Amino acid sequence: MSGAQFVEGRCNCGAYTIKTRLPERMNICHCIDCRRWAGAFYSAHIFTQEGEYTFTGPEPRTHTVKGQDGMDMQRAWCDTCGWIDDSNNGQLLSVKFSPACRAIPMSPGSLVMQNTI
Repeated sequence: MSGAQFVEGRCNCGAYTIKTRLPERMNICHCIDCRRWAGAFYSAHIFTQEGEYTFTGPEPRTHTVKGQDGMDMQRAWCDTCGWIDDSNNGQLLSVKFSPACRAIPMSPGSLVMQNTI
């Protein structure tokens, strides 16, 4: 992780921190799974590859659900403040944008839309 720009974010209560290379992209997803998980009309995520981030904090609570596409989606969250991580597999970490939103000077690179309710 040397020689790159990094950002650091934390959950609202400070129990978890993530330090990652400045992400190349973020997305705002409107799929039914993300809307259900976020409790809103969209969910904002940054993506980082395995080995490009450090994550500190206690072991988060996790739950695996079947996505609308049939793939397993692991959800993790802070028991105190509710900050969450959307991980689809071990190679790509999809983190809710909120912990780093003050630190990352970027706008969405992709929008995922779905009309199914």
